Amino acid sequence: MTGIRLLDCPIQPYAWGSRNAIAQIQGRGVPSNGPEAELWIGDHPKAPCRVRTRPEDERTTELRPFLHEHPDWLGPRDTLDSGEPRLPFLLKILAADAPLSLQVHPTAARAREAFVADHPAYVDDQPKPEILCALTPFRAMVGFRPFEESAELLRALRSKLPPDSTAAPPLEGFLTRPCPLTLRDLLAGLHRMSRGAARDLIQALRQLDLRQAGEASPESLAVSDLLTHYPTDPLCIAPLLLQVLTLQPGEAIHTEAGILHSYLGGAGVELMTTSDNVLRAGLTEKPVHLHELLEVTRFEPTPPGHAARTARVGDPFEYFATPSPSFELATLHWAKDEAAARPSEPGVQVLLCTEGRFEIAGPGEHGEQVAVDSGQAALIGANWGPYRIQGRGQLFRATVPEEAIDRGDSN
Repeated sequence: MTGIRLLDCPIQPYAWGSRNAIAQIQGRGVPSNGPEAELWIGDHPKAPCRVRTRPEDERTTELRPFLHEHPDWLGPRDTLDSGEPRLPFLLKILAADAPLSLQVHPTAARAREAFVADHPAYVDDQPKPEILCALTPFRAMVGFRPFEESAELLRALRSKLPPDSTAAPPLEGFLTRPCPLTLRDLLAGLHRMSRGAARDLIQALRQLDLRQAGEASPESLAVSDLLTHYPTDPLCIAPLLLQVLTLQPGEAIHTEAGILHSYLGGAGVELMTTSDNVLRAGLTEKPVHLHELLEVTRFEPTPPGHAARTARVGDPFEYFATPSPSFELATLHWAKDEAAARPSEPGVQVLLCTEGRFEIAGPGEHGEQVAVDSGQAALIGANWGPYRIQGRGQLFRATVPEEAIDRGDSN
């Protein structure tokens, strides 16, 4: 018999994290004592949640042993990402006050192949698709620009270089013939650049005027942020190569394998697989596996993967459309006095409240019931329901799509 349980969720104190966003969502004093980058909702071994053993109980146990003891909460075993009872996704609140590393994720096939081959860049055999829905204005760089746009910006950058600078040759191939091959060579050249050439490039970037009609542009703001945090990294020119965007609250973006990206600042709800496979391309002190990075990255103009919201008959949630079979994210804004009704699901669900307070009540007059406050999450077992949602605010819901469960595909 499954049910609903509150989760106690850990916060990751990465240096780029905000000291305000997560604390504000949870109703705590701000600023927090230190950076709070991500609230993790899942059973990831690095920072697993703890689950209340009973709805009315304060006692908790770690989520993974709970799922081992109660595998029926996960429904059919083919909803899992392995033969082990595991939550098949990781839900987060992400809050960035500084840019994250420039990175890319592998395809499922490449992750399996590289992990079996003991490639040092891979820590598991899973892909890492992800979707992020903004809670505040959220700035990001995602996917390459049209080549001619980048070439125009790089020509302006080259004009600021000293005449004999060794920073110019890595730019020339792409400027002469903008295409995937020369863009690949440009990225490799930036990594192989000498310190002197990097100094010239950074100095030219500081002199480059990216404003629009005298006003700050997304590119000028992004370059300023990167130069502040990574003042010697040639990859600070990334805003000239990638599409810079600002998501407004409620907008979402889905990032597929091979898409170079970096989050620059803001708060959002992020849903992904539980993989740790990240290939970094710069803006980091962590290792860069250049050869693998060049093999995995898609060197072609790629429009940002904005995820449209769609409604479903008889369901109060709105769903973000993504091509991933691994997870599904939905959101609910509710300000009505009457309760919203939600049918049961064949797979596990996680509800996350980011604003207000909700009472979640199970089937029957005396069904299980929990209150979920802002910044809290609840685990709902497979086939539990239908359930009622009463309250005001915003909820997010994470699960595996039913069609993936039906065909045994959550990877």
